[in-house]
Amino acid sequence: MKRFLTVILMCVMIMSVLDVRVLASEVDKKTPSGIAYRDIGQKINGYMKEREDGLAACSVAVLDGQNTIYQGYYGQSNRKKGTVTNDHTVYEWGSISKLLIWVSVMQLYEEGKLDFDTDISEYLPDGFLTKRKYPDKITMLNLMNHNAGWQETTYDIEVKEKSKIVSLKKALHESEPSQIYRPNEITAYSNWGSALAAYIVERISGVSYGKYVGDRIFAPLGMKHTSVLPDCSDNPWVKEERQKLNCYSITQDSKEDYGSCIRYILLYPAGSATGTLGDIVTFAKAFTTDSKKCPLFKKENTLNTMLRASSYYGKPGATSGMERVCHGLWTMEYATEVKGHAGNTSGCSTNLVFDDKTGLTVVVMTNEVGETAFCYGIPALIYGSFKDRKDFAITKTTDIHGIYQSARSIQKGFFKYSYYTGGLFPISKTNAKGGYKLSIGDGTLTQISDQVYLFDNGNGMQGIQYLYQNEKGETYLQQFSSDYKRANSAVFWMNIILLLLCVGAIILAYISVIIIVVKLISGRIIFIIFKRKNYNNQNSSKQRENTGSSKENLIKWLRTGNLIVMMIVGVLCYQYIIQPLDGGTLTKSIVVWKCILNSILSVFPIIYTTVFIREWKHIVARRKRYLLTAILGVVVSFSIWYWQWYNFVC
Repeated sequence: MKRFLTVILMCVMIMSVLDVRVLASEVDKKTPSGIAYRDIGQKINGYMKEREDGLAACSVAVLDGQNTIYQGYYGQSNRKKGTVTNDHTVYEWGSISKLLIWVSVMQLYEEGKLDFDTDISEYLPDGFLTKRKYPDKITMLNLMNHNAGWQETTYDIEVKEKSKIVSLKKALHESEPSQIYRPNEITAYSNWGSALAAYIVERISGVSYGKYVGDRIFAPLGMKHTSVLPDCSDNPWVKEERQKLNCYSITQDSKEDYGSCIRYILLYPAGSATGTLGDIVTFAKAFTTDSKKCPLFKKENTLNTMLRASSYYGKPGATSGMERVCHGLWTMEYATEVKGHAGNTSGCSTNLVFDDKTGLTVVVMTNEVGETAFCYGIPALIYGSFKDRKDFAITKTTDIHGIYQSARSIQKGFFKYSYYTGGLFPISKTNAKGGYKLSIGDGTLTQISDQVYLFDNGNGMQGIQYLYQNEKGETYLQQFSSDYKRANSAVFWMNIILLLLCVGAIILAYISVIIIVVKLISGRIIFIIFKRKNYNNQNSSKQRENTGSSKENLIKWLRTGNLIVMMIVGVLCYQYIIQPLDGGTLTKSIVVWKCILNSILSVFPIIYTTVFIREWKHIVARRKRYLLTAILGVVVSFSIWYWQWYNFVC
């Protein structure tokens, strides 16, 4: 008996030692940046303290697989009311919502109801896609990899009034963008393409996307505090809590309160999910669980397939190299490689990233617009910097300075000009070897290897730029969500000059008309005040000059008409180009007639110029003025057609 008790005691002691060792190994775990797991909370608290001037509300979670290492709530969700951020605070997921689409797609793929290599037209109503340019098939993988070839959407995909919410099918139809790239050729982030994938989920499953997500994702995971519909009508609790959240824009120079800032996203699957930190943490854990036990899928291999690369940096169609996309999950490079997705709405910014090899996961949610210090800075704090990796080396340097234009742009339709004024990435050299900086704004690029550069915006955001040159000699910097093409300097500046000439012509037209009106008014006033014979005699020659021949009068009136036409074009362009950028609404219905009118107006300056040239010999006075007006009119007419200010089908 004594021997038996001794053996038992020794076994207990051994097990105790082993347990202590296991616990010690857990405590000794470190992040790729070198932070001990036990110190993560302290490090995040210090990070937040240093940046509290730029803080509204922020909720943070760090996970080790299925275990929550740290969960913290900072700031106020409503600064006016002093509402402290807590576990009931809800945030808009923004584009993290797309992960719900891709999980849904993987579920249907698992069930054999969807094939990655089939043209998506097989899953859509006949004639649904009306703006395909290329005969190449578009597959679900193209949608997941954002390389189906569509330009950015032109018309608004979110509205302020709940009454303007339409079905997903109608929203897709009304905002369909043109296909401007061949499938698989260019990566250009597409909300429209993602929402189209959600519509395909509707078509295959036979239920609305909102119901599908509720039944197949939220319910199995127990996510009771998250909604997916644009008005949160699928979850009354979330809808009520969202009303309590205020949104902010906080910079070094200003702090602006946007109020509740509720917008209804028409392409809602691409960005409308709203919920608590606790729920999104539950969702995140599904990606780092044992593939055999993943509650989202029935088969062990489905999760493994989803986490496998479906797109690589470098040459389009590459099947190896640096991973770029994993079936809708972006690959991001820190001191270690992670997967995930960030999100932005009109009022919130979020980020969800995880290392599927170790299970180390970071989730950040804020109520600030375009926030980067927390959403990107905290993951960088945990995962470390890409520049600290040892698996890259520089053997040659390449001069990459120049202006780069984003493939995520509009190149067809009346917003075509934005390709030359927005989404630019201008890079200039620095004195440091392999070092560059943005010519406009803040940010630096540092060469890490022969083809890889690290971009740092100076406010928490870091990301790689992969240098690629195709067979045509075109140079690209590939960011994870979009390709940036190096612009031909001569062509770029020629377009900028043309745009400035057009704007200048319209401004001169306004000035000229104002001068004409002032002269008419002042002349009339002088005539009324000085109704004297001598005055009339002194001005008789001038009147004769002004009267001139009938042909000269025709030119005079045509000139005035030409100036008025340019003024009208200026007003129209302001209303459907500039105004939406200042918070106005842009829909097809309010643009169509303006584009048609522009088409008609563009003919008038050509008529005036033609008549002016034909009657050149009969014009005695003001030839230079008439000539200048003709040139201005031609510039405006040319711009209408070159910049496609007539084209509402974009």
